[in-house]
Amino acid sequence: MFDVPSELREQTFGEVSKRFKSKERFKNGFEQVLSLWQKEDGSPEDLGNFCLKYFIDDATELAAFRGKLEIVFEKLHGHLLEVHTSFSKWKDLELGPFSPQDELLARFNPFKHVTDDLFDLKLPFVILLNFKRETFESMIKNHAEWSREKWVEVRLANYESRVPADVSHNIFLAVNKADTYINGYNIFMNCLVGEDGKRLYTKEKRLISHWGLRDELKALYADPEGMPKQELILRVMRHIIEGTIPIEVINSSKTVWSPYTNECFDEAGKSKAFTPEGERRYSIWFDVFKAQRGQDKYYTVNKTLIDRRFNLHREIPEARAEEMFDQLLSSPALGDVATEMKKRLGRHLRPYDIWYQGFKPMESQSELDGLIEKHYPDIDAFNENIPQILMKLGFSRDKAQYLATHIRAEPSRSAGHARGAGMRDEMALLRIRTENGKMNYNAFNIAMHELGHTVEQTISMNMIDHTMLEGVPNTAFTEAIAFLFQGKDREVLGISAEEANPEAAIHSYLSTCEIAAMSLVDMAAWRYLYKCPDAKPADLKRSVLDAANAIWAKYWEPHFGKSDDSILAIYSHMITNYLYLPDYPIGHIINHQLENYFKSHDLALELERICALGNIYPDLWMKKAVGKPISPDELLSDAMAAIKTLG
Repeated sequence: MFDVPSELREQTFGEVSKRFKSKERFKNGFEQVLSLWQKEDGSPEDLGNFCLKYFIDDATELAAFRGKLEIVFEKLHGHLLEVHTSFSKWKDLELGPFSPQDELLARFNPFKHVTDDLFDLKLPFVILLNFKRETFESMIKNHAEWSREKWVEVRLANYESRVPADVSHNIFLAVNKADTYINGYNIFMNCLVGEDGKRLYTKEKRLISHWGLRDELKALYADPEGMPKQELILRVMRHIIEGTIPIEVINSSKTVWSPYTNECFDEAGKSKAFTPEGERRYSIWFDVFKAQRGQDKYYTVNKTLIDRRFNLHREIPEARAEEMFDQLLSSPALGDVATEMKKRLGRHLRPYDIWYQGFKPMESQSELDGLIEKHYPDIDAFNENIPQILMKLGFSRDKAQYLATHIRAEPSRSAGHARGAGMRDEMALLRIRTENGKMNYNAFNIAMHELGHTVEQTISMNMIDHTMLEGVPNTAFTEAIAFLFQGKDREVLGISAEEANPEAAIHSYLSTCEIAAMSLVDMAAWRYLYKCPDAKPADLKRSVLDAANAIWAKYWEPHFGKSDDSILAIYSHMITNYLYLPDYPIGHIINHQLENYFKSHDLALELERICALGNIYPDLWMKKAVGKPISPDELLSDAMAAIKTLG
C-alpha cells in the first residue's frame, strides 16, 4: 500500500464532504486505489487530486460509464484474442509440419503489455475508485442479493493484483512451451509390439497422449479381443508417466518399440540404442510452476496459484471441491460398481478399467467409424452439417442457423479444444483432431464435446444482457454443457432410438470418480510444488507418482486391486493447464444435474436461457438454472438407485 500521510487522507475526505454526496462510497474507492497505487503513479498530492477528479458522484453518470467500459473491454479482449489466434494458428492447427518459424510466431503475446498500459492510463484506478471490489467471502455471503448491474461492477472491479508485463509474459511462454510439447506427443501404435514381439496394430494409427490413448482404450471394450491392446496401452502410459519412454518413438514412426521390455528395433528387427525421455515432462511442468509462482508476490489475498484457481477463477473453495471428490470416491457405490464390472468382464479388474464403458450402449469401432465416414467424413462436412446437428438436438431451424454462422470447425494438432470469440458477432472456433484430414468416431465424439463449448460460448456472448458477464461462472460449467452435447453423439448419428439407458447414472458416476481421482493427484502435485519450491524435476516426478499411487491405494485398490502403474498421473492437462483438472469432475456433477433437469424441460429453449445467465456466482447460476446448488448428491443417489436394479 502506498504511504499516504494521515493528514492528506483527512484533507482529501474533507474535500469530499464539500463536493460529493457519496462519502462512504468515495472512502471505499479511495482505499481501493491506495491498495494498488505505486510511487511511480504519482505523489500523495497527485493521488488525492486524481481521486477528486475521477470520482463519479451521479448515479446516472456512473451507469453510463459502466456501459462504456463494457464496450471497450469487449473490443479490447476480442481483438487481442483475434490477434493471438492468428499468430498461434500454426501451433494450434494441423496445417503441416510445425517449423521453428511457426514456433516463433506462437511466442508473440498481444496481451503482454495490456495491464501495464491500462495502469499507465490509470483506468483501473478509475474503476476501483467508483466500483466496489468484492471479496470472495462477501460474494459467498451476499451473491443472491446482487442485481445484474451489480454483477457487472463486481467483474469490472476485479483488480486484486498488478502483475507486471514481464511476469505475465513468462507465464505465457511457459504455457506455450508446454502446449507445443503436448501437441507433439503422439505415439504410432503400429510401431509397437506386444508381449510376444508381434505388432497388434497393422495399419498406421497415431494417438496423442493422453487423450488418444485413453479414447482408444475405451473403444476397445467393444472388441472381444481388445484386452491385449489395452494392456499394451497401459504399459505405454506407464512409460510416459515414469519418463522411461524412448524419445525416438515420440511423434515418430521410424522406430519399433516394445513397451513390455522397453527395447527399440529398426524395421529389420535389429536392436537400436535409444534415449529415455527422463524428467522432461516434469521439467516442463516445473517451468510452468516457476512462471506462475512469479506473480504470487503481487497478490495481497490469493497468494498462490492454488488459491487463485479455486477462489478467483472457480469461486469454489478448494476444501469444498476436495470434499465433493472424496464423497464420490469413498461411497460404497464404487465397490458395488466394481463388483458388477468383474461379473460382466469375467475377470479381475485392471487399472485401465477406471475407463470401463460397459454401462452405456456400445457399437463396434468399425461400425461407428462407418457412420462417420458416411455422414461426417471430414471437417468440411461437419461444418456444413452443424445446423442439422443442432436441429436434431431440438434447436429451431433459425436458431440452429444463427449458431452455426458463429461457429467454425478447424483441424487441431491437439486432441481438440474450443476457443470462444471474445466479442460479439465473431466466430467461436471448434478444433478437431483428424488423421490425414479424415474424421472417425472418436474425432466426432470430441467434436460434439467442443460443439457444446462453442454453443455455450456463442449464446453467452451474443444473447446476454451484459458483455461483462460473458461466459459461465467457471470452466466446470462450460465442461458440463460440453458433456451434455458429447452424450448426444449417438442420438445425432441416429443410433439411440431405444429407451433411455437405465445404467447411464452408473456410467456418469464411474466417469466422475475417474477424473476426480486424477484431480486429486493434480491438486497434490501443486501442494508439493508450493511446499518444496526449490525441488528438482526428478523430485516432482517422485511426488506425483507417490500421490498417484497413494490415491489409488485409498480409493481404488479395495475394489480394483493393487497397482503401481501410477495411471492416475497420465493426464496431459497437468502439464499444460495448471490445476484445470478439478473442473472436469465438478463439470460432471453439474452435467448430471442439468441432464436431470432436461428430462422434463426443452433442451434448446432452456439451454439458451441458462447460458445467458452468464458469469455470476456458481451456486447462484445453478439455482437459477435448475433450482439447486452444485452438489454430488444427485449423481450419487441416482447411481446407487441404478445399481440396485442390476440383476
